[in-house]
Amino acid sequence: MISLMEILFEEDKTTEEIAEIMQFDLRQSDYYYNAGKYLCLFEKKDVADEEKTVKKISLSKLGKDTVKLRYKERQLKLVSFILEHEIFNRLFIKVYNSGELPTKEEIQNIMRKNNVCNDGQIVRRSSSVYSWLKCIFNLQNI
Repeated sequence: MISLMEILFEEDKTTEEIAEIMQFDLRQSDYYYNAGKYLCLFEKKDVADEEKTVKKISLSKLGKDTVKLRYKERQLKLVSFILEHEIFNRLFIKVYNSGELPTKEEIQNIMRKNNVCNDGQIVRRSSSVYSWLKCIFNLQNI
């Protein structure tokens, strides 16, 4: 997501252009857009391009302000955006107090209890929650 922020700082892109630049498939392009949208960093705009209108992904004002920060400040700012969301905040405190990352099953149970998303998405999203938590706690090594 950080690489995508840096790319979008230069110029707005379509999901197809992002997939090509980042060398992954279109579905992944949407995943990173949605992750950034969840944190209020990305937005989609209708842009007139030659004879048609296309949707382009751009940085929000918050995204532009964040990408300009120096590395450590940017990482900490991104963590603060993540921790604004209750599921991450709760799990962060749990990991901080226990010193252990929760299992994906524990995350899924918390997600179900808090009605975070529909049951079909819980397994996939719990992997993202786990990865983001792991990333946050790995920051102490920078």
